Amino acid sequence: MIMAKAAIERGPTAQRVSHAIHSLRTDAGLSLAGLGERLAGVGRPIGEAVLSKVELGGRRVDVDDLVAFAAALGVSPNRLLLPPEGSDEPVDLTSTVTVSSRTAWQWASGERPLTESPPLEDVDRFQLACRPHDPPRVGLAHVAVHDAILGPVAAALAAALDAGLALTDVIAYAGAIGAAHERYRLANESDSATHARPPGS
Repeated sequence: MIMAKAAIERGPTAQRVSHAIHSLRTDAGLSLAGLGERLAGVGRPIGEAVLSKVELGGRRVDVDDLVAFAAALGVSPNRLLLPPEGSDEPVDLTSTVTVSSRTAWQWASGERPLTESPPLEDVDRFQLACRPHDPPRVGLAHVAVHDAILGPVAAALAAALDAGLALTDVIAYAGAIGAAHERYRLANESDSATHARPPGS
């Protein structure tokens, strides 16, 4: 006796993909036929009837379809998988995992793990694995021994990102503070060396 396969329930991500494809297509002024032509152009021809089912949630989108849709619509696959905004609004990644849309985008972009306030070495490993095009310039694992000192820094960074600040802006701000501190340190060392010289030297 052949058992019928149970239908796989569409999760929150599948629903976002259908909505995003429809929204991006209409925003671009494309008809279903126009989108079909673009899909054929990227090597994934899909007929109008099937496209309509995709947008209405009647047909699942596999990973090859997803990449083709993103290429045809001029966006990244992440744009189809996640909400169009990065905010504090909650987004369901699965039936049991819910985070802010900002955190979801940071995770999908390879900036940080999903876990809250992850240890520095976890961030290091995550970025190395998920950002091969832009790996961390300096590994973080070797500074993890100073976690007692850097813990507040990590907490402040997480708070800044949660408040909506861009990671690049936070890094630039931290770099400016570090540069100012280094100039102050070097100036003090220069003054100390000058005062320590014997007269006439």
